[in-house]
Amino acid sequence: MRPEHGDIADLFGFVLPQGPSSEATRRRLPTEGRTAAESAEIAAAHLADGNVAEAVRHYKRAIEQKGGEDPHLALDLAAAHEFGGDLPAAIEQYLKALQSAESSLEAGLGLSSVLRQEGRYREAIERLEQALEAHPADPYLWAKMAELLREAGWRKKALEAIQRAVTLKPEEAHFHFWCGDLLIAMGRYEEALRSLRAAVELSPGDDHFLLLSGVAFWRLGRHKDAVRAVDFAKSLDQDEPAYGALLAILRVECEMDPQGGAGEAFRGLDEYAKDRVRRWLDLFGIPRDRLR
Repeated sequence: MRPEHGDIADLFGFVLPQGPSSEATRRRLPTEGRTAAESAEIAAAHLADGNVAEAVRHYKRAIEQKGGEDPHLALDLAAAHEFGGDLPAAIEQYLKALQSAESSLEAGLGLSSVLRQEGRYREAIERLEQALEAHPADPYLWAKMAELLREAGWRKKALEAIQRAVTLKPEEAHFHFWCGDLLIAMGRYEEALRSLRAAVELSPGDDHFLLLSGVAFWRLGRHKDAVRAVDFAKSLDQDEPAYGALLAILRVECEMDPQGGAGEAFRGLDEYAKDRVRRWLDLFGIPRDRLR
C-alpha cells in the first residue's frame, strides 16, 4: 500500500504547493488579486514557481483583503516564509495560526518543523507532544517525533516512537525501513534485519531497502547474504554506477573474488558516485582505505 503524496509531504515536513503549479497557469492569473481568494491563488502559483518574495507579498495582500488575521492564510504565509528560509517570520505566522482551533494541528506541526531547523529541539518536541496528545493514533505524527528525537540524539526514545508508528500502520514499508536504519545505528543488527525484512516484503522494488538489508547481513557476519542483497539492489537500479563498485569491494572483502579489481571499479566513478560508495562503506563498517 503506497501512501498518498500528502502523507509523504507531512512525514518529511515539506510543502506541497496548492493551486496552480505551472508558469503557464500563473500567467493566466491577474497581476494583482481582486479578492483575498484570488490573491492567495496568485501567491500559491508564485510559490510553485519558487518565487518566494512574490508569494509572500500576495499572501500578505490576501490577509489584508480578509480584513485582518486569517488562520488558514497565516499557515500559507508561514509555509512560504519557511520555504524561503525566513524562519523568524515563519514562527510569527505559525503562532498566529495556532490561535485558531481548526488550524492548530497544522500550525503546531509547522512550528515544530521550524524550531527543529533552528536547533531548538526541546521546544520542537513539546509542540509535537501537544499534537500527539490530541491525535495519539496518527502514525505519521509518531514518525515525525521519531525523526526529531533521533536528530536530537535520543535514539532510545526515537525507537519507541517509530515502533509506535509501525504498530499503528504496519503496512507502511517506510516505517519498517526507518526502524531498521535506527536499529543499525544502535548496533542491534538482528532486530534491524527483522524490520528491514518487513520493509522489503511490503515494497520489494525499493533498492534502498535491500541495500540497508545488506548492511545488516554484513554486520552479522553473513557476508554472502549481504552481497546477494546488494546485487538485488543493483538489479533494481541499473543506472546507479556506485552499486557495481560497492559489490566489487564486498566480494574482495569476503574473499568471494580476491582479485576483483575493486580499486579500479571505484576510480572509474564520478565524484558523486565515489562519495556514495564512501558513505556506504561507513555503514558496512569497511575502512575507506580499501578503495586505494
